[in-house]
Amino acid sequence: MITVYQIKHPPEYMSGFLNILDLSKQLGGEDSDKVLRQLHTTMMHKEPLSPLWKPGVSCIFKKNSPVSEKVPDISTWGGPRLLLNIRAYELLKERIAPEGEFLPITVDGEPMQVFNCLSFAKEKEELCVRKYFQGKPTHELETLYFDGEDVADRYLFMSKLQGGSFLYCSTQFKALVEELGLEGLRFDENLLSPF
Repeated sequence: MITVYQIKHPPEYMSGFLNILDLSKQLGGEDSDKVLRQLHTTMMHKEPLSPLWKPGVSCIFKKNSPVSEKVPDISTWGGPRLLLNIRAYELLKERIAPEGEFLPITVDGEPMQVFNCLSFAKEKEELCVRKYFQGKPTHELETLYFDGEDVADRYLFMSKLQGGSFLYCSTQFKALVEELGLEGLRFDENLLSPF
């Protein structure tokens, strides 16, 4: 049976931190305002970041909570993206590459890779119930179900009905991460819970 999980960040792990303003300065220099607008558009439409990306992008690990002490092998990074250390990247790159793009980054002086997911899975729309605000549908859902056949052979994906705001994975990806002993992710069967 295929189970889908929302990928989350466990509190005991630190996370890579780089706000969009700092990223736009690193990518754009004097043209950082132009790059900031491009980044917003690119991220909103879930387009590749590679045309804007440059060597030398860097960030730091920060604590998310008082118990955040561990440095992860793999962690969430700014929405539907993952941050992978070199070991995690080498172990996962061939399997997850079809679902997105890799972008080089340095975190606390260590080379790492950002995985930017660009893949959407099919939802079972007849079972998905949207939330409405002032009579208009939002990207928030009351229920979310993915097509089991579509996700059976996939690793990472987003939901179009949610506007690509969250990163999801299959049982296959969860099992692979656990088998490889990669730490830093939490897999939640509640696909809509923000916590």
